Amino acid sequence: MTEARVGVIGLGEMGWARLRALAAEPLRSRTSVVAVSDIDPDRWNGAYPAAFLDPPAFLDAALDLAVVCLPHESATVVTRDLLARGVSVLVEKPLGRSAAEAADLQSHAGDARLHVGFNYRFLPPLAALVTDALAGEFGQLISVDVEFGHGGSPGDAQSWKLNPTAAGGGVLLDPGIHVLDLVCGLAQGDLVIHSVVGSSPFWGTGIEEHAEILMSDSGATIIRVGVSLVKWRSTFRVFVLGTEGYGEVTGRSRSYGAQQYCRGRRWGWQSGMTQRDSEWLVLRTETDDSLAAELAAILAGIPSLGWAMVPASGSAACAVMGIYERVRERLTWL
Repeated sequence: MTEARVGVIGLGEMGWARLRALAAEPLRSRTSVVAVSDIDPDRWNGAYPAAFLDPPAFLDAALDLAVVCLPHESATVVTRDLLARGVSVLVEKPLGRSAAEAADLQSHAGDARLHVGFNYRFLPPLAALVTDALAGEFGQLISVDVEFGHGGSPGDAQSWKLNPTAAGGGVLLDPGIHVLDLVCGLAQGDLVIHSVVGSSPFWGTGIEEHAEILMSDSGATIIRVGVSLVKWRSTFRVFVLGTEGYGEVTGRSRSYGAQQYCRGRRWGWQSGMTQRDSEWLVLRTETDDSLAAELAAILAGIPSLGWAMVPASGSAACAVMGIYERVRERLTWL
């Protein structure tokens, strides 16, 4: 089998994470990283047998897949240029900084050559929770509650992620777009945005640092989302409640702790156990291999349909960006 020629542009945290995923099995025997690029040559330490190219030369490299791990402002420009040259692209989420930018990028490639890095779809416990919810394992859904907070660090004020132009938005966009993708995967029919409140309580750079969203879907599911860049304690929790039971995912590996999926039945205490003892652990993962799994699925050519364990297509990312813009329109600043 011919090895796929892969290039990575942007050697920040995500760029190096993608390179590590490509260097591990099973991707190592199926791919060849032939080019890497960054505006700062000092970020490349030659750890892998790949050519370091400046960004203009990277655009002309012979690649089967380019992985774009740049700040949102730059990622949009580079992704458009690569697609125009006929290269397939995996760009880290989000797709553009607005629905208009997302639609423009999608128009250059369609779903065959454009993929968006929503790697949370490939977290096995979270994917199992969504699969169970959609299969009716919890009965008719009553509510979905999501809490996602970054612990942050003292140098965040100098990061591009708190720069309104480079990032294109605040916590609702990054990492909030991951949660909006999850909500789209769980929702039954159209989403209604009831209220959005946000604040900038600490850094004050002009973007929302903490936000709460209240939504519902056509199935009358109440959906609450809380996202924060100033949580101080890294937090990830998804609780899905239905008429027959519930499921909960906590953690996201690293500082968030191991990710685990637990389930419980309605009135589980009727089994003769306490409510807590009647719950059971469905799945637990100590490490996060979602980046490698996502890349493997893209290279295997899996159709971009559905949500769990399926790569996000350009059209799916455009739909999520449409929800994001509707959320932003309802934002009330505190």
